Amino acid sequence: MMTSEVHIVSVAAIIALLCLLYIAATVVAAAVQIAGSGMTIQSHRRSWRIRMAKYLLVVTPIASIALSLNQRPGSAQAVQRDIVLDDACVVPKVVDSSDSTRTVGLVSTAVGAGLLLRLRSKRRQAERCDESVESQALEVEAQLAATNDDLAVARLDLTLRSLQPTQVKDLRMVITSPQSTKCEFICAVQADAPWIQLSSRVIELPQSVELETLVLFAHNNETVPLLFPVGTTSAGEVWINLDVVRSFGVEADCEVADKVWNGLVQSLSLSPFAQGVSIVGEGSFVLPGRRLVIAREHSAELAKVLTTEESTAVLLLDNEPQHRDCPVLYRGPISEGESGLEYKDGSWILCPSGVQVTPVGCTADEIDLIKSLIGEGDEIETWPIERWIDTTQHPAIEKAIPPYTFLASVLGRPEVRHLCGKRVDFEKSKSEELVMWLAMHPSQQRRSSARTDMWHAPIKDATFSNITSDVRRSLTVTELPPEGQQWLGVTLTDELPLHLGIVSDVDVLRACVNHARRWPEDGGLEVLRHGLGLVRGVPFESSPYIWSDSTGLATDAAVLVVRAAQMMAEMCTEIGDLDGVYWATAKGLLAVPGHEDLVAQRMRLHAERDDQAALRAEWQGYCRALVNDDWGDASPSRKMVEIWRELTKTQLPTDRPA
Repeated sequence: MMTSEVHIVSVAAIIALLCLLYIAATVVAAAVQIAGSGMTIQSHRRSWRIRMAKYLLVVTPIASIALSLNQRPGSAQAVQRDIVLDDACVVPKVVDSSDSTRTVGLVSTAVGAGLLLRLRSKRRQAERCDESVESQALEVEAQLAATNDDLAVARLDLTLRSLQPTQVKDLRMVITSPQSTKCEFICAVQADAPWIQLSSRVIELPQSVELETLVLFAHNNETVPLLFPVGTTSAGEVWINLDVVRSFGVEADCEVADKVWNGLVQSLSLSPFAQGVSIVGEGSFVLPGRRLVIAREHSAELAKVLTTEESTAVLLLDNEPQHRDCPVLYRGPISEGESGLEYKDGSWILCPSGVQVTPVGCTADEIDLIKSLIGEGDEIETWPIERWIDTTQHPAIEKAIPPYTFLASVLGRPEVRHLCGKRVDFEKSKSEELVMWLAMHPSQQRRSSARTDMWHAPIKDATFSNITSDVRRSLTVTELPPEGQQWLGVTLTDELPLHLGIVSDVDVLRACVNHARRWPEDGGLEVLRHGLGLVRGVPFESSPYIWSDSTGLATDAAVLVVRAAQMMAEMCTEIGDLDGVYWATAKGLLAVPGHEDLVAQRMRLHAERDDQAALRAEWQGYCRALVNDDWGDASPSRKMVEIWRELTKTQLPTDRPA
């Protein structure tokens, strides 16, 4: 057996060396070609990245397999015997390696399936939008698909579904190999067909079981385990369930510690079982194609609130966590009985099993390659929220408007803003639209109604669930909701309640108008000024929302703005506040450009002040608004022409000097 493995190692090493020589030769040939034609040709720039992709995706698996066999000369029979006799799945010890660089595999062998799913999703999205796809991404996707990584993930998914729902909640670790899939639990379990009982806490599913058979045994498990690969042993690839172990640490003081830590973080980010997971860190990390929430203070509290029945959150820490209310991936000492990777005597040990393992690792070149394929990813950092009260505002304002934390602004370009004025950054564009729709339909906050209005065609439940999760995550990152509540309710029915602390600016303006109409003497003017201050432009400006016009919401909002502007202009005229009249009518014209009554009021005011330049500028601005209106005939109405002639004919001719 030893001789056979040595031969395999030698053959793998030779193949890897030949691939490296091939890459070196192509690089030299490309360099000669570039020296003659320059680096300006786009194909030259793509060729460098394609060669890097080929090397990582072809050489790395071969090298990782060779390293694993070289490090772990124990026989398959010995591994099987230890697994059956020992609940902890201890693999035979091996001779320690003094070369630390040989005890780390590359992350591309562990996250190939996750990368393939991201590339496939990105390509399909581009096809729906009639956008082009980079040839490099297509080539890498084809290479990954040829390795049947997606089929392996599908088999692993069906394997987990064939477990009982109660067993999934106790699943601690999964080991996958070409021969079988083994599951280890935190307590004793009873194996059901087609599983085989190996020990009280370990069961096995042979690879000979066909996928069609697994489909028959699959349960409708609502719980999806948070699995991510951490390394490879001779028994197979090890997947840890963070939902059960709660924390996974890296304890090492060696030159490859950073590489292993980066590899685990990338492995978690790209795991097919962690697509809807929120990743929260106290510092910056490079996560290609993934959003990272940076919370330098109260990170554990934020992660706890982000964890719901639909999604969970994982903390990335630089030291051992004090509390484990949510899954944690950290660097630091591993307590006795806890899970993690420990570097000891030149080898990596999987705790608490004591199994030697080749952990995943990640280099800067691999991160750059992944970023070039699926995007840079982004970071959103929470900011300290300080509740402020403007002591200079009229007391009637606070009494007139509804209390809110978030404002769904549609009087202009749609956006969701916090009370402090900062815009909420959503990861998905449809998430912001969902908040807008719910805020504008307070009496119809149902999933079915929102899906019908927001999409032309039926969508999958998983797609809508991802959007609702993004809404909760983005709002929670901005400010934590009241204790025991969610900004967007989590229900098992068709109801989708939006928190009362999220209102639309239309509701705020309507409340201001009602207050000024009923109690004009009680700060009515100041209340109207506050409401009109929310107007930024035409309602739903530049938005692709198909429901804003079909239901008349945009028209109603525009009419409300004009009514508020006219009301405030009248109040300002009564007290002789001409600047207030200009300001109010300007806000109305922002919502309805070229509104005749507002323009006429401003023109008469200019004439009364004998400001002919302003009168002419107002008329010319009105004419330009007509020309820019695609739905009009670009001609001023008879009413406006008569007003213009009336105001200009009263102008006396200027006396010329003799």
